Amino acid sequence: MDFNELVDIYVISHKPYKMVESEIFTPIYTKREIVPNDYNILCSDEGDNISSENPLYAEFSTYYWVWKNRKISKYVGFFQFRRYISFKDNVTGTNNFNEVIDKYGWDKEGLENILEDCDVLVPTSLNFRMFGLGNMWTQHNMWHKSLYLNTALEIIKEKYPDYEIDCFTALLSTETYYINLFIMRGDLFDSYMTWIMDIFEELKKRLSIDYNVKDFAYLGERLFNFFLVHQQRINNIKIKIKQPVYLKENTSGITDFWIGNETHIPEASE
Repeated sequence: MDFNELVDIYVISHKPYKMVESEIFTPIYTKREIVPNDYNILCSDEGDNISSENPLYAEFSTYYWVWKNRKISKYVGFFQFRRYISFKDNVTGTNNFNEVIDKYGWDKEGLENILEDCDVLVPTSLNFRMFGLGNMWTQHNMWHKSLYLNTALEIIKEKYPDYEIDCFTALLSTETYYINLFIMRGDLFDSYMTWIMDIFEELKKRLSIDYNVKDFAYLGERLFNFFLVHQQRINNIKIKIKQPVYLKENTSGITDFWIGNETHIPEASE
C-alpha cells in the first residue's frame, strides 16, 4: 500500500506557529485568512464545514472538515500546533528544534512502526488522583457544565444503549485519555464521528447552547473515552499509548520541547 493511502496526520493550528516540518504531517489551519497566499495549505473553513461554530467545537470542527472533505486513509490522526505524541519510548525534552524529528520518531519508519499491530494511538493517560479529583466524573462536574454531560448520557441511553455501561466505566475511572490527540483506523474514525456528531446535534436540540465557549470540545474529551471503552469491550481494539510532547515558544523566540504531563490539567485547545 502506498504510504499516502496508509495514513494522514493533520496538525491543527488556529494561528501562525512554527510547525514541525515532517513528511508525515499535514498542516491544517482553521481559517484561510491565516495563510491567505498559500492555497496548498488546507483550511477547515472551506467546503463542507462548521468553522462558524469553532469556538464551541475547537478541534472537532477540523475533525468534521476532514471527515466530510477528505478521502480517509487506512489511518487518520490529529495533532495540534504545539502538542504531539512521541513515536519513541522513554524520550526526554530538547530545545534543539532541528533534532525533534529523529528524537521522537516523526518520520515514515517511526510511523510505520507505531501503527504495527495498533488500532488507536493515544497519549499517556492523565491520572486524576495526582490532582485529588477522584475520577473523570468528579473532574468534569467541578470544571464544566454538568448539564451537558448529563444530557449527553441521556441521549446515549436513548439512542445508543449498548454504550451505557461503557460510559460509566469511563466516568468512574481515575484515568482518562485527554487533549484530543490521536491516530486511529479510518473506519473507527468514521464510526466515531458519526456517533459523536449525532450526540452534539441532539444536544443542540435539547439545550440552550453557548456558542462562544468550548463546551463541546471539553465534553468531546470525555465522549472520546466512552467510545474507546466501548470499542475495547465490543471489538477488542488494540490501543497503543505513547508520551505526549508539548511545544512552546518562549519569550525569546526559541522553541522548547518538553515531555509528559503538564503541572496542571490541560484541556482541549487550551
